[in-house]
Amino acid sequence: MLSIGNEEDLVEALIRKDFEKEISHMEKMFDLFLRTYDFICRHEEDFFTKEDYAKHSIFLLFVRNFRVLRSAFHSMMKGYYEVSSATQRLAFENHMLMNYFVHRPEEAEDWFSGKKIGLRRLKREYRKHYTLDKTYGRYSNFVHANFETTHFFLKPKVKEVTIWTTDYVPVDFFLALIGLSAFGIGTMITILQSLFDKRYAKEPLLREIGEFMARDKIIFEEAFKKVKELTE
Repeated sequence: MLSIGNEEDLVEALIRKDFEKEISHMEKMFDLFLRTYDFICRHEEDFFTKEDYAKHSIFLLFVRNFRVLRSAFHSMMKGYYEVSSATQRLAFENHMLMNYFVHRPEEAEDWFSGKKIGLRRLKREYRKHYTLDKTYGRYSNFVHANFETTHFFLKPKVKEVTIWTTDYVPVDFFLALIGLSAFGIGTMITILQSLFDKRYAKEPLLREIGEFMARDKIIFEEAFKKVKELTE
């Protein structure tokens, strides 16, 4: 027998009750994204020259990743964890392309002209600087029509199998949250390293970003303990 659950508002309320600190941390990340965007726009002449295609490309990908990660956040908050994870793969690819232009700035002009840069090249460059391991494959699973990820939202309930359009599952929420934070911070680090030089070292915004990143590990260590308590 199948039943259908569709309680988006209830799911979000439960998430906010159990993970209030973590959600506040993510909202802070998006606030810092917007303020960084605003700061760069207000000092555009200091950051860019007309021919600096690499910096322009990295900045555009930074803006795009704000939109992508914000969408992933909203899906996660409504209990659509696999949708959030699929969206996060796009954030991952954007970050790989940002990294590519950091190390191969000469190729950005061609990209601006419409030349495509293949995923294999992006991954090969990314592995030189980051550990890729199985991370990309895990997020790719949620994009493709395979059994594992299609079966993801079938929740056994006693002798029934319930097909939920949404559900509150602390472990699934936590995994989506971890990815959201990792890709957000990775994107932020790349834009800071690419555009901000010593002139901005004392800017309050940069100090605030540093404090945010320093709290991240503590926040998620506490969240992991919370998930264990909720699922025991």
